[in-house]
Parts: sequence; structure tokens; C-alpha cells
Amino acid sequence: MERAALARALCLLPLVSCSLKAVSLRRVQQWIGIGAALPVAHVETGPVRVELRERAQRVARMVDLAARRGLGRHACLARSLVLCHLLARIGLDARLKLGVAAAQPGQIDAHAWVELDGQALDPVADPQRRHLAFE
Repeated sequence: MERAALARALCLLPLVSCSLKAVSLRRVQQWIGIGAALPVAHVETGPVRVELRERAQRVARMVDLAARRGLGRHACLARSLVLCHLLARIGLDARLKLGVAAAQPGQIDAHAWVELDGQALDPVADPQRRHLAFE
């Protein structure tokens, strides 16, 4: 399962990154099926069981690995979109979150991450504490 997630992430990350530069976020979300019904056997809602959370964390690590070792540099938004897509394919109801935090005076730091059952699946240390998420 990890190899398949890694292969998909390696293919999708450059496509999503380029698409975000050319079209709107909403269009990219539609293209990769975020927010739409994907052909999955079962969408897990409510509290996610421990084994499903561990599976989601393994997929998140594969997306992070693909982003670090694959072609090009990929922003957190592209990584998060790909992770949401891959989690939806295995039947998990992950949520894309966008947030901001104060950086230096007069600047903000924007960040995108993925939450599963209200908990971040992000390699960045605790984005929920550092960034105020849009609702």
C-alpha cells in the first residue's frame, strides 16, 4: 500500500502544483475529486479507528517523501490536496484545512494541512496551534 501511495504521490504532486498556478483552487479540487464522491467501497466517518489513523499517517509520510524526493518543489497546498485525494481513495474522510498565523510585523504565514477526525496529519509540528484555520 505504501508503494502505491508513493507512486501516486510522485505522479500527482507535479500535476497538482502546476495546476494550482494555472487554475483556481476549486477547479483543482474538482479535478482530483476532493469534495466529490469518489469510487470508494466505504467512507469512514466519525471517530477513526486506530489502524485507520496509522494507515493515514503512513500515506501522509509517503506524500511527504514524494514531495521531498520527487520532481520539483511542492507547497503545502499541493501536498495537502494530494494527501486528501489519496485518503479519499482508501475511504477516509479527510479534510483540507487552510489557515494563517502572524509572522513578522505586517506579514502573515499561510499554511494548508489535512485533518482526520479533527487531528492534523501534518509533518509540520502542530499546525492547529500555530495557524488559525478558516472555517
